[in-house]
Amino acid sequence: MVNIWDRIDVVNVESPCTGRCFVSSTTGYCDTCGLSIKEISEWNDLSDGSKEMILKKIEKRKISL
Repeated sequence: MVNIWDRIDVVNVESPCTGRCFVSSTTGYCDTCGLSIKEISEWNDLSDGSKEMILKKIEKRKISL
């Protein structure tokens, strides 16, 4: 019997969350990690691809803020 986990590369994209949320009323993003409230609440249910896309958006947000 083949174990499916032996054949799948499991990637766990780590959350940028520090556990100290300070969501700005001006930007709508956490001043600490850069996530929106929606992204924070959905993080654990997102695919790794979606998480990586959000991390790229965060980098762009930091530049524009």
